[in-house]
Amino acid sequence: MRTLILFLLGICPFFLFAQDTIVLQPGVEGKDALIWSITPENNYGDSPKFLCMSWSFGGIVGADRSLIQFDLSEIPEDREIISAKLNLFFKNLEPNETFHTGENASVLNLITETWDEQTVTWNNAPSTTEDFQVILPKSVNPRQDYLNIDVTEALSNLYQFPDLYFGWELSLMDESPYRCLLFASGDIDEAHLRPSLEIIYSEQSALTADFDFEIHENAFVSFYNRSEGYSELIWFFGDGTSSVEENPEHQFENAGHYNVCLTAKNDTVEETFCDTVFLCNSSKAYFVIGADNLECSFINQSENADVFMWDFGDGLQSQHSNPLHVFPDEGIYTIQLIASNDCSSDTLTMIVNIVFDNTNGLVTVSPNPSGGDFSIKSKISGVFKLEIFDLKGNIIVKDEGKIAANESIKYVLSGYDGTYYCRIWVNNRWYQQKILLINP
Repeated sequence: MRTLILFLLGICPFFLFAQDTIVLQPGVEGKDALIWSITPENNYGDSPKFLCMSWSFGGIVGADRSLIQFDLSEIPEDREIISAKLNLFFKNLEPNETFHTGENASVLNLITETWDEQTVTWNNAPSTTEDFQVILPKSVNPRQDYLNIDVTEALSNLYQFPDLYFGWELSLMDESPYRCLLFASGDIDEAHLRPSLEIIYSEQSALTADFDFEIHENAFVSFYNRSEGYSELIWFFGDGTSSVEENPEHQFENAGHYNVCLTAKNDTVEETFCDTVFLCNSSKAYFVIGADNLECSFINQSENADVFMWDFGDGLQSQHSNPLHVFPDEGIYTIQLIASNDCSSDTLTMIVNIVFDNTNGLVTVSPNPSGGDFSIKSKISGVFKLEIFDLKGNIIVKDEGKIAANESIKYVLSGYDGTYYCRIWVNNRWYQQKILLINP
């Protein structure tokens, strides 16, 4: 669960962020240009015209478009653009008395390639995108100034991504003749007619509190600060401890749910972001097997797990912690246990050879019951291993070596009383049976 808590300092919540305003209205030092399809190789970087037009010139129909890029370097880094308004002022610089004409709705499209004011032409004009497009509606009077054009979204992208966007292109939505919008460029002598851009931005960068985290083994967690616009940080780990580090690492004492909060502050506000960190010990699957003929008891010795899924390799499964299972026949079976808890899962696979309790009498344990003195005899020679373990799977005797056919190996156990399992491997085939030890 992720929660956001916003604290406002002071008694007046209206002033969430102090604001600053800048007005850009460059002259010849600015960057704008006209491009014309009739003379596609000509550059008009010093033209006082800023227009979009489709007209006939000497019987040839052609289109004009205009490019402009404002220098936004006066805006400090990491500020939020609150408002941006563009002003374009009517000016007729055509040889005849001409005004805004026809179905002249137009668009400002963001330019997506770099361009040079003194070399740009119709033929090498930069590409544009319709993303964040600004529409200029059809004029309502022939000498109309277009004032307070809302370009906030587009300007925010120009400011945030200076390597992606490089100003605007003004063009008619429909470049069929005869229609036009006529404005002045930054190269006109009449300074008050030059395009202007009024930008309101936050005096401080917008404040956000956020973090990610990575859980390691043994309840050790790394935290990564993703906050912006802050001058101070404080972490609360939900276990009574805190930190002012940028990206702290924290060792929790116990597993559990912890509500971790990060508070980010600047000079005017603070914001707190909280997230739940759930820690648990990794599960580990383990089991041993006790067999009585084809009936096997599975002794679960998994750690940090409370959900179990057994697959016995014969098409049957169980969700019991310590299941009993009867196999249909002797053979090799792949046994799998998946042990899980709320945050982890572990799988143990064991390949076992199930035999019908030494039916052929190849291995014998006698006497059984015994007072702790007994012998093991095999009808075949080979490498052998021996394990004797209790009903909980705890091994009390472990031995290995070689055994000769029909010769006995003696064992003496003292202090043990009750039912145990004796598991014997001879030449990689195992036999298992219950033995009863009676403590005299």
